[in-house]
Amino acid sequence: MSHYLDDFFGASDTTTSPTTPIQVLSLSAAALGFKLSHKKMAWDTTKLEILGIKLNSQKDIRFLEALAILEALRRFSPLWNGAHHVVVHVDNENVEYGLRKGSIWDPQTQVLFRAIFALCLQQHIDLVPICISSMANVLADALSRCRFTFIQQQFT
Repeated sequence: MSHYLDDFFGASDTTTSPTTPIQVLSLSAAALGFKLSHKKMAWDTTKLEILGIKLNSQKDIRFLEALAILEALRRFSPLWNGAHHVVVHVDNENVEYGLRKGSIWDPQTQVLFRAIFALCLQQHIDLVPICISSMANVLADALSRCRFTFIQQQFT
């Protein structure tokens, strides 16, 4: 990742789909407080996988939950045709409230919220967050651990 850092102002090509790897990298880097180097990128050829990135486990839980929601939507929304009503189970009341309200006080998490809302707008997704206690929330637990294969097997 350090190869891609420096001298980039946190923006990426707006004509590119927000689900392309360079857009994902730009959003993820910005959310983590990094900036990308435009000099080291080739917008049309850079292919990077962000889904498997290991984050600091001490990172704010709101950020990690928002990242899990964003990654789940990115992974599953291409499988859906047309508008969808998507219920997201979260076990954090702040994340649920932030998704309903459209913002959250934490700037890093807000970057992820913007990406979630942009993807929902682009894919015609009506996102409905519901808070469920941690012990009862198998789906949110699986999302926060990025266990997408398990989710696909159990919930599709």
